[in-house]
Amino acid sequence: MVNTRRAGWLVVLALMLTASRFHPIHAARVELDAAPDGAVHAVIHVYRDDFPPTAKLPDIASYLDRVLVLTDARAVRVPLHPTDMIPEGDRLRISLVGKAVGGLSRGHIALTLLQERFSDQVNVVDARVQGRRAQLVFLRGDGPQALP
Repeated sequence: MVNTRRAGWLVVLALMLTASRFHPIHAARVELDAAPDGAVHAVIHVYRDDFPPTAKLPDIASYLDRVLVLTDARAVRVPLHPTDMIPEGDRLRISLVGKAVGGLSRGHIALTLLQERFSDQVNVVDARVQGRRAQLVFLRGDGPQALP
């Protein structure tokens, strides 16, 4: 069953993601794919102006290492390494790769991206782990959530 508060944020997020010139709230979307062989790919979509204009990939990589935490079923952290950062209109597309030796099945994700800056930050994760799918919503103060 979907939490009413989260469902409301999903509607707001959907409207916000279609806006082109401004965003009424702060939001980010993460596409997370974990293959049976342990390969992990993530793509973060975030508004360009939510990061300082001079931010480079190494700066953002260090930040993402603190705010995007993946763990496997044994609670072992799965490091993600950014491979590129591509501007797409008013957004940035940041790609990351990693390897979960034991896979991510029964693992967890914690995502506090930009929540230290914006009290209204909403982070949505579209997770695909070994063929199973889930959409996870992270609001300020939320802890780790189980992956599908």
